[in-house]
Amino acid sequence: MACAMSKETLDEYIPRVRRRYSRMTGKTGRSRVLGEFCAVTGYGRKHAIKVLRGQKRSGKGPGRGFAPTLYSPEQSSNQLNHQKPTSLRCPRYEAMEA
Repeated sequence: MACAMSKETLDEYIPRVRRRYSRMTGKTGRSRVLGEFCAVTGYGRKHAIKVLRGQKRSGKGPGRGFAPTLYSPEQSSNQLNHQKPTSLRCPRYEAMEA
């Protein structure tokens, strides 16, 4: 379900609902506020919970970006140059080539 609200409207609406959500103590009250918020904004429940709790997305974490480099570019090129070429061949591949 697409969000039918503009960004400006959401920026006004979210803090109001966030205050209501944070004041609710029971599960039923929070669930009711959450359901209303999801119906109005079109957000999924899991995303809406994060929005109402005020969790920020850092953009950093597991699965975002690349693994840190362990070697400098010079070191990694040197490692590639120091690998010994082998003249040993696998008998299975030799049989396939013949």
